[in-house]
Amino acid sequence: MLTTQPKSRDRLGQTGAVSSATGFLAVIDGQSGVGKTTVAGLVSASLTAQGFPVLATGQPSDSAMGKLARASTHDLHGLPLSFLMAADRYYHQDQVITPALEAGRVVVCDRYVMTALVLDQLDGADPDFIWGIYRYMRWPDLAVILTGDPALCHARAAARGVYSRFHQGGTSAGETEAALYASTAAQLAGRGYPIQIVAIGDRTAAQVADAVAGLVQGRMTTAETQ
Repeated sequence: MLTTQPKSRDRLGQTGAVSSATGFLAVIDGQSGVGKTTVAGLVSASLTAQGFPVLATGQPSDSAMGKLARASTHDLHGLPLSFLMAADRYYHQDQVITPALEAGRVVVCDRYVMTALVLDQLDGADPDFIWGIYRYMRWPDLAVILTGDPALCHARAAARGVYSRFHQGGTSAGETEAALYASTAAQLAGRGYPIQIVAIGDRTAAQVADAVAGLVQGRMTTAETQ
């Protein structure tokens, strides 16, 4: 269970959340093969076409540290990999996400803290410890979790090509990952994290992206009226 972290009003706008006065941060997470990267790209394109100033980005980042983290999943296990991924996420926040938000842009991020919480648990890490590592990561304005049939997602990941050991394993591994996303999302939602579950079902990537873009716009409209 994810425990509550102490508040620090000079650094945190919410429990564990760095506050943001401008811009909008939407993050998209979900099990392997569910279509996160495709949907994130389509959402970014849709919002851009509607005139929003969008920055499309993802984690691990494109920095040297992010490339090292992405290439190290077969060589590093447990906390060494967790710390490397966390370092890249904080660097990405400081160098990419925060400047874009301060410039008033809509940031669409492919993978975020939810992915860390799930994959690090699959690697044997304690979820409360991992949550503590990320206590100073900015909370998104909207955290979309894509869910799909584990067997179908596993087939998609296999067809795409396995480039991480987290993508290995059969349907049972996919079911375990999906269950962790569901339980972790429920725990974070209980803490006030802005979780929105989107089941892909038999919808196309474009249809899922339209739904997610609608959620982003709806949340931005709500924020403007508050």
